[in-house]
Amino acid sequence: MSPPTHSANGVTLDGRRPASHAAKTFSSRDVLLFLVALRIANSLSLQTFFQPDEYFQSLEPAWQMAFGKESGAWITWEWKHQLRSSIHPAIFASVYYVSSVLADLFKTSFSIRAEVLLAAPKVTQAVIAALGDYYTWKLGERVYGQGSLTAWATVCSEGNPSLSPIIKNIPFQSAHERDDTGLRIPRVASAVSGADELTSFGVCPSPNQHLDLDVCFPSTSTPGQWPGEVALLTSPRGLILALSVLGDRLYYQVWAFPPLRFLHFNIAQSLSIFYGRNDWHYYLSQGIPLLLTTALPFGVLGIWRTLHSGHFINLQLAVTALSVTSILSLISHKEVRFIYPILPALHILTAEALVSTVYPSQRNPRSPPRPQAAAPRIAGLWKYILSILLATNILLALYTTLIHQSGVLSVLTYLRKEHGSRNTTTTIGFLMPCHSTPWRSHLIHPSIHAWALTCEPPINLDPAARATYLDEADVFYADAGSFLHTRFAPPPLLGHKMQGSPEQRQWPDNIVFFEQLQPVLADILRDSGYVECWRGFNSHWHDDWRREGDVIVWCLQGF
Repeated sequence: MSPPTHSANGVTLDGRRPASHAAKTFSSRDVLLFLVALRIANSLSLQTFFQPDEYFQSLEPAWQMAFGKESGAWITWEWKHQLRSSIHPAIFASVYYVSSVLADLFKTSFSIRAEVLLAAPKVTQAVIAALGDYYTWKLGERVYGQGSLTAWATVCSEGNPSLSPIIKNIPFQSAHERDDTGLRIPRVASAVSGADELTSFGVCPSPNQHLDLDVCFPSTSTPGQWPGEVALLTSPRGLILALSVLGDRLYYQVWAFPPLRFLHFNIAQSLSIFYGRNDWHYYLSQGIPLLLTTALPFGVLGIWRTLHSGHFINLQLAVTALSVTSILSLISHKEVRFIYPILPALHILTAEALVSTVYPSQRNPRSPPRPQAAAPRIAGLWKYILSILLATNILLALYTTLIHQSGVLSVLTYLRKEHGSRNTTTTIGFLMPCHSTPWRSHLIHPSIHAWALTCEPPINLDPAARATYLDEADVFYADAGSFLHTRFAPPPLLGHKMQGSPEQRQWPDNIVFFEQLQPVLADILRDSGYVECWRGFNSHWHDDWRREGDVIVWCLQGF
């Protein structure tokens, strides 16, 4: 199968002309502005918690970079062992710093300053995500034709609000729209989900971002064009690699190369298994269904058709998605976010299957034929099914972004505002599984002194010791009563704190915990002076029994 040839406007990268165009053509600027506005609105309206690394691998180190080591940021073990690149948090550190300077310049109140510091990284990430969406749409137009209904189906998939909580990578910026090289840059960048040279080496090293997807994405140019493209893609990569190394040298104060450290800790020492082991089929049975949600049937159909049709560009997308999924399935520890970079490729494949199914006139000429007499009836049925799927997807998006796991964010809003109204030092203890809530990026105030249960992995222990190792959170939940009696000072008596040994923790002004722990604390802290001062809904269900029920705050009275 020979590569397709490139051609002028209105013709797809594999030489096909689109079956039809959308009724109205919008400019690229209009689409970009729409996506930016959508992502910003989505990011500012989010009220739920998705994954700890949203905060602890980006915003917490960024907070420390911007405001110093005494600012109260929670720096996890990965940063202490040089497993993470400093480039990604440095982006947000600059945003924090500029936002703080502007807040001081305009002499805003502390509450307004806190809101600005909360919103600034959200808006920044929204713009980054919108750029990824935009270049995925550009890829859709290159593949299916400018203004085609299938390309618009791609941008609608990218605009799905249920996907925004997941951090997306930064895509390439294309050259002039008609430039032949510019036609290839968005295709390569978007197909790798925006995993451009900036993220390949620098942003949040993880197994998926060290897969060189260019192996699965050979150029569609003719042999004579290879040198220019190689130079184009290799030069930024070398520049970003150099910047990453220098940035890490400044951050860690020693020469460090986080990708190698990451592989050593997570592959050679298998520390990632400490955080969970999954079945080999996890990405097939759970990962991809979670990415595509109600679009899963069309995604499966799109991949199947592509593997049988031989369309060159689409085939590259399908092979890449399947190859990355297969390779990552070999690793015992799996998370759905590891395959998130293949989502734009899945959207491209899904869009064609969706449009050709619901609108037969848009059907790919190489797709399996179907009886013409039955086509209108089948199309009408699919439009009805599509309406149901769309409504289901909207409900899922609203539930996951506004309701499910909302308590772990709203509790920090309560604590921050309560502290601001008192304007005194506040101590808070989080008796929860580690990283159940964001930290300094949401607590904001430096005079809030907080602690939480930790979950450090078994670093530098032999396999036998690792097998029996329990982190602090594990020890606590194995016997919460014994843990509190031995590791804490005697409980307060009628609001008066009791002194314990230097090794024991003092009871804080506020205790934050999940509802399932309430019976244990009620028994231990009877007559202590703690009373419930806040309760917030968190989730209707949870796969972790330790996180079941409402989020509750007990406040120490009379102190």
